[in-house]
Amino acid sequence: MKYAAVVKHAREVTLMGTADADHWAAPLERVGLTPCRRDDRVGMLISVAAGKWGIHFREVAIGVAACRQPGCNAPDGYYAAYAFHSSRLFAWCERTFFKASHRLATIDLTLDPPASIEIRSETDIALRAAMGTARERSRQETVDIVFPVFLPNRGDRMASNRNVFHVRIAGETDAYPYESESDFFTVGEDNGALAMPLLAECDFQGTEWLVRRDAIHARTKTKSEAC
Repeated sequence: MKYAAVVKHAREVTLMGTADADHWAAPLERVGLTPCRRDDRVGMLISVAAGKWGIHFREVAIGVAACRQPGCNAPDGYYAAYAFHSSRLFAWCERTFFKASHRLATIDLTLDPPASIEIRSETDIALRAAMGTARERSRQETVDIVFPVFLPNRGDRMASNRNVFHVRIAGETDAYPYESESDFFTVGEDNGALAMPLLAECDFQGTEWLVRRDAIHARTKTKSEAC
């Protein structure tokens, strides 16, 4: 697979979780997708990465596990619900050349437990998630995975085609349990340009933290596929 951008030595904190599947059904349906259901829940990820591609940057990807056809046993990829970038230039490039929906934000991450992630504007916190306490990792593994990312339709109309690119993530991964008694997750209710109403209302519940201290992040060009 040919990649349009490859970032080596990326640092990443990802919070895995689940949400109410029905809440995400409508936006996914507009691009011919359906939530990958486990009973009434759907898997989600909130990934924050720091790297260098000419300049240092930080990026956020918030995804919903999605299927091209109803009833699949495993997700075909992730629907890109929200995305943010710390670089105004890169955010513009994502929107212009890759047809993504990145918005400019201040982004912070802490890798060493207690790990944390934060998205904010100059005045308000749009999202914050953090371990309440330090803890031992539950497992360590080396991953090298490739999966499609499905982009949202611009507008509320049903699409006959959807935009998609592929992402590669590779590197040693430390996994830590999400401890609901001490860890916390919050989304601002009204953050103007950084608002994430679907995320705020979807009953997101964290399940696991993934930390990669020296990863490869790569992505292909965006292409169109039939819904």
